[in-house]
Amino acid sequence: DRVEDAIARVLADLCEVLDWQVGHAWLRAEDGSDGLEPTGVWYLSTPDRFAALRAATPTGRIDPEPVLRPFLFAKAPLLWGIAVDESPPRVRLSSGRTIPVEEMAWPRMRVAWDCGLRSFFLVPIRIRDETVGVLELGSAGREVIDAELVETLGQVATQLGRVFERARAARELRRREEHLRAVLGALIDTPVVIANREGRIVESFGALEAIGGLSAAGV
Repeated sequence: DRVEDAIARVLADLCEVLDWQVGHAWLRAEDGSDGLEPTGVWYLSTPDRFAALRAATPTGRIDPEPVLRPFLFAKAPLLWGIAVDESPPRVRLSSGRTIPVEEMAWPRMRVAWDCGLRSFFLVPIRIRDETVGVLELGSAGREVIDAELVETLGQVATQLGRVFERARAARELRRREEHLRAVLGALIDTPVVIANREGRIVESFGALEAIGGLSAAGV
């Protein structure tokens, strides 16, 4: 499975089970920095209702605020903010602080509020101790944070982390195979063949075709 396909299924299943309205995913920048890039993979229970939130989402890389980085890129299971006041809009954070929604250290939170969301979650996706992405989730209700919810979100992130790990391993295998083909192909003066157990040549490199017009198909 492609990572994006797995993310789409997880967001849909999780939001439908919990009766949450919004899910989106970010991937960590490939340059190894703390930047995050939007996947464009969403779950929206009512697309028209949350169209403004989707439109306000950055289309390129973001750099999380310094206050978030120790949590997103360390071992915190999740970050959350739950509405406590409507006028003016204020949220209670996982850190224990209560702040205006506009001061939340994440993009377009006021837009999310205006779309009707009242609970906000960031769930790091990790391969062991390395954060490789973040799930962004939202609910129209004022959710209760308990051990069961934290465990559920943590298990989801762990399973997605394994998908990321398999995809990474597959990319590395392809990279090594391409490198091997490049090295073997550079042996112009030395024909190299790869045969199966029956002795039939399945791939050739180098000067095989230059020797008497031979090819893998003709040997």
